[in-house]
Amino acid sequence: TELLAAAQNAERIAPRVSTIEILQCAYLQAEQDTLTVASGNLEIALEQQLPAQIENEGSVVVKAPLLSGMLRLLDGERVTFQVKSGKLVVSSGNAEYAIPVMDAEQYPRMDIPCPAATVPVSGIPSLTKRTAFAVSEEAARPMLKCVNLIFGADGLQAVSTDSFRIASAKGDRESRGNISFLVPAASLEKLAALVENREKLQVGTTGKAIVFRKENFLFAARIMEGPYLAVSQV
Repeated sequence: TELLAAAQNAERIAPRVSTIEILQCAYLQAEQDTLTVASGNLEIALEQQLPAQIENEGSVVVKAPLLSGMLRLLDGERVTFQVKSGKLVVSSGNAEYAIPVMDAEQYPRMDIPCPAATVPVSGIPSLTKRTAFAVSEEAARPMLKCVNLIFGADGLQAVSTDSFRIASAKGDRESRGNISFLVPAASLEKLAALVENREKLQVGTTGKAIVFRKENFLFAARIMEGPYLAVSQV
């Protein structure tokens, strides 16, 4: 179901181990006729929206693995969420499970405004596979842990290097522009695990983040700022 898929995506994004425990959670927001399922860490954020019948609006935070695990066990066509006595009660058919919740107000949800201008892009998994392997593993060289996404007149090109080797890959020819972004390879790999090569996304920037979106789906990653190694000198 769409709900299970959204919960599984949230689990993929939420860190399994973190010094900030609440980041291991999925953030659920019920508002108007929409259920938003969000997760992230301090570098990336994912938001997915699902149509829902809402009786009481509000937000709740639950451990992402618990949420997806409970949903996998349900076999009914309709899933109901209720908050009772500090727990999220998930029910469907004859099954009912209760999951402990955390304070939603403490969740560090990334503010993600929609970019004013976007270009289409597809083939993210393939592009990531051909470039992410060549980034540096050295924490002291954060710029080289990134993939340089270059939007030019001929479309998208991705470049990565650890200063010893270079990987360069051509991307979507429709992704034309005059700008480049340094996106951490780890963030790009997270996005690549959520989408298919054939899926067409819209990509833009909010200034400090690069945003990929499609209908009811939004993924944002903080971008690095600073000089990138001129690959012609490597």
